[in-house]
Order: sequence, then structure tokens, then C-alpha cells
Amino acid sequence: MLENRRARHQYEILETYEAGIALRGTEVKSVRQGKVDFTGSYARFDGGELWLEELYIAPYEKGSYTNHDPRRRRKLLLHKHELARLRGKVEQKGLTLVPLKIYFNERGYAKVLLGLARGKKDYQKKEDDKRRAVEREMEKWY
Repeated sequence: MLENRRARHQYEILETYEAGIALRGTEVKSVRQGKVDFTGSYARFDGGELWLEELYIAPYEKGSYTNHDPRRRRKLLLHKHELARLRGKVEQKGLTLVPLKIYFNERGYAKVLLGLARGKKDYQKKEDDKRRAVEREMEKWY
């Protein structure tokens, strides 16, 4: 399981959704090796479909001419009713979809955990950091 730790720092996660992701063969092998970078990645609607943009999956080392483009956009797989509900929420001001995790389920399918998120202000990030530091100190002593 690969996790986007920066997302929870930069965004306030309101809801989460599980979506399938359409990957090519060499992409699956690279994801299994953990060679994924979430920096700057997001999901957006285009023509009634949901696409994952700017997710970097490193080229497979042993791949040849069949290797994939590392930053290509990848289709996310959701039911139509889920897409419609999500589109309505994303069109609200200030909300976006960010990938939180990529993992393989028990059947071996690649899944993405998407978070419906609102960006945090700098002062909110600082408050969260202070609160976490206090919690760590309390755990250390008790």
C-alpha cells in the first residue's frame, strides 16, 4: 500500500471514495515495487469520466519498448451514480479530489482511495502540527 502523506497535511479530507484505476502491465509492476510519486496529483472530470492527472509511476526497469509514459493520465473506474454525486460535490467552490492511497485489493485489482478535500490555510497547518506534537508528548509520558 502506497500512501500520500502530504495530502492530509495540505488538505482537510471531507469524504473518501474507493475507485479502480486502469493501469498498463508495466505500470502494475512499478506500483507493486512502490515506485509512485503523488506530488501534484489530482483527479478531475473530463467528458463525463474521471481521470487521475500528474501521478508519477516510474518506468519499469525491465520493460522495453512496452514501457509506459510516467505521467500519463489514468482513467478512474466508478459507477455512474457515484460519478454524478462526486461531480456535484467537486463543482462546489474550493473542493478537489486528491489520491490518498494506492493499493491492491484481495482480488489483485489496483485501487485508489480518493479524498474529497478542501485546502488548508497556513495557520490551520500550524495548529495541526502543534496539536500532534502535544499528543506525541502526552503519549511519551503516559
